[in-house]
Amino acid sequence: MTPLTALIAQTNPSPGDLTANARQLATGLREALRQDCNLFLAPELALMGYPIRDVIVRHPDLVQHQRPWLQALAEFTQDNPLTALIGFIEPRRARARQLWHEALSLPEDPLPESHGKPFYNAVAILQGGRLSGVVRKNLLATYQEYDDHRTFEACPQVGVAWVNNNSHKSPLLWLQDKKLAITICEDLWGDDTFFNPVAHDRNPIATIMQSGEADVLINLSASVSRLQKEALKSSLLHHVAKRYQRPIVYVNQCGAIDECSFDGQSRWVSASGEILHKGKAFVPDHFVIDINTPEAWASDSKSHSVQAVLPSQQRVYSPEEPLLLAHLHGSVTQGIADYFAKTGFKRAVIGLSGGLDSSVCAALLVDALGASNVLGVSMPSRITPADNERDTIKLAQNLGIELITLPIEDITQGAMAKIHQAAPLLEASWGKPEAHSAAGENIQAMSRATLLRLLGNQYRALPIATSDKSEFYMGYTTVNGDMSGALAPMGDIPKTQVRALGFWMNQEADRKKASVRVPESILNRAPCADLSLDVKTGSPVLAEAVMMPYAFIDEVIWRIEVLQQGLETMVQTPFDYERSYGALNATQKRDWLRQFYRRMNAALFKWWVAPPMIMVASHGDITKTAYHHPITACNINWHGETPDSARQKLHAP
Repeated sequence: MTPLTALIAQTNPSPGDLTANARQLATGLREALRQDCNLFLAPELALMGYPIRDVIVRHPDLVQHQRPWLQALAEFTQDNPLTALIGFIEPRRARARQLWHEALSLPEDPLPESHGKPFYNAVAILQGGRLSGVVRKNLLATYQEYDDHRTFEACPQVGVAWVNNNSHKSPLLWLQDKKLAITICEDLWGDDTFFNPVAHDRNPIATIMQSGEADVLINLSASVSRLQKEALKSSLLHHVAKRYQRPIVYVNQCGAIDECSFDGQSRWVSASGEILHKGKAFVPDHFVIDINTPEAWASDSKSHSVQAVLPSQQRVYSPEEPLLLAHLHGSVTQGIADYFAKTGFKRAVIGLSGGLDSSVCAALLVDALGASNVLGVSMPSRITPADNERDTIKLAQNLGIELITLPIEDITQGAMAKIHQAAPLLEASWGKPEAHSAAGENIQAMSRATLLRLLGNQYRALPIATSDKSEFYMGYTTVNGDMSGALAPMGDIPKTQVRALGFWMNQEADRKKASVRVPESILNRAPCADLSLDVKTGSPVLAEAVMMPYAFIDEVIWRIEVLQQGLETMVQTPFDYERSYGALNATQKRDWLRQFYRRMNAALFKWWVAPPMIMVASHGDITKTAYHHPITACNINWHGETPDSARQKLHAP
């Protein structure tokens, strides 16, 4: 067969940075021309950057600003056989479309849209130096981090809408002797024989196959990385390829945008569902495939039935799976690196306490930004154990970062002395303070955050919040304290997984013959905030003594987010925790669960004021991007009622 070569451009766009995004595309187009490719493929919304969210609704001129860039990119296809597919945002409203068509010298639009959302999520087909066709997204994701329905209209038409009076009216793109079906991201996820239940009422790929019998399926995507989603995506591509006995080209963006980290890993899948080539994970990548290669068309007659294994169907909580930890590390470090790069910062400042969270977080920062761009700050108080201070020094040496020590005792004592001076006036108006106030503990965390903010301002460095997901759920974190920062890299990672990640990073360092990253004394230490002393032992109060075991907390979080189990169901369900640590009696288990929900209720406002977190959980998180929970929903009846108790409460005075 005559080669039909395509260059896959796995790019890392920035939302709205049309100049930088277009330059990335131009680099790929030059490479495609150098290698005499017939086809250039870029991810969903590669020109604008995905997600752009509400920016284009408030600033619609930004959509019009795409026009000169599309024209300039189209010039790469002039006087040569190259066809380029580039994701962009297409206006739908009448006046905006008129401007668009005039600028691109397109024929008059016979049916300008005046209703619905203002834009289409679209792909431009560039041929012969001009825009020759458009593909519009048919399905819009409306779950988790995806909220495209706020901005985009789902297009009922699948396939190519040709412009410039193109005489070929097929919904498919014809190149040489092959008919290519082009879809966008979610359009791939409407398969009614893979998912049960099905998320959508239609399957664009089935529709386009019925209307045109495509030879090759192409999906241009911007799919957010989540743990276990990689395996799900591979199964879906395998299933779709075998169902239609057609090869698939899957193009995915990489990089991170706020809380969303994209893994790349674009794929070239044969008609038998085998991966012929996979792009790199978490980095930009260009690679060339030959669509006409015989391996792509090899198929078999075996059953193509592959059932989706969704996170909600996985019944065992396992935070220590090595493959997941490698993916977790890649997703978080990419998220950190891009958050800094795309906001214009290079340096990070982090408080180091000798504890698990800050130590693992510091190691992640070094992997993402380089040791020279990370400043560690030890801020001991009179409560801080000497072992912690020694471990902090050892950690900094292992990581190769600068460490300074700023004791906080004088700051905290000075602040409390000022409050004591004002006590008579306060008591006259508001009475005595609460007997069990945590003010004495929280002032320590707040003082540390103030110093980190000060250093950040002096050296143009971003302070980092080190709280983990378990602490956010339990409210075991201080607003304007350890929650304070520009980014919370581990806000979607539960405590047990933070520890597992620390051990995994050490194993990787050992494999590469590098220094042990996080001292094992830190990884094995019982979690402790070091903010108060136990009156009986004289030692700092351990976190699990205040709450419950983290292994139990983290399994409850998993059962809520992944299995959607309620309190009463969990009381009756054997936990994986119990298999490891022994069975719990019903009273103990119910008490722990009620304490969990009570603390979660009280912590809801902290979720809202938390810095951006990098989403990594397989299914569920507490980021503002993906999960919306009313802050004032503090009195939800999580435990349910019996008919008798409900009746009694209705008639209670």
